[in-house]
Amino acid sequence: MAAVLAPTRGDDVLDHFRGRSHTPYEALADLTTAAVFHEPALATYRSLAAPDSTAYAYSFARVSPGNQRSGMLAHHMAELPYLFGPITPGDEYDPTYATISDAIQHAWTEFARTGTPRTPDGTPWPPCQHTDHATEGRRPAELP
Repeated sequence: MAAVLAPTRGDDVLDHFRGRSHTPYEALADLTTAAVFHEPALATYRSLAAPDSTAYAYSFARVSPGNQRSGMLAHHMAELPYLFGPITPGDEYDPTYATISDAIQHAWTEFARTGTPRTPDGTPWPPCQHTDHATEGRRPAELP
């Protein structure tokens, strides 16, 4: 799989996963995420974060209660229920999930209203920098 998704760097990919405590599912999920989503997104990120433009990015890694039960991880578009809501505390969701949903909705609403996403306390997200590396410059949707 590593050779298919990263033909010129298959050995590097395998070295990346050796010695980690990943299950086969987690390793495959990480590899697929890197090859299919992360690397193309990074290329887009770098082109949009050119010195003469302003762009913002985030990475969403919250695992929903349903995915926790099934052993799945966060996946592409996992943030959509949090964005469109409502996420309300109850049988499946504790208050943290609702807080995350509120923060995501606030950031996107502020971005639509002002052009700058902001945290609920009003702190603006830092814009992407064209010199950022793979994960630097992304705002995590997860709250501490």
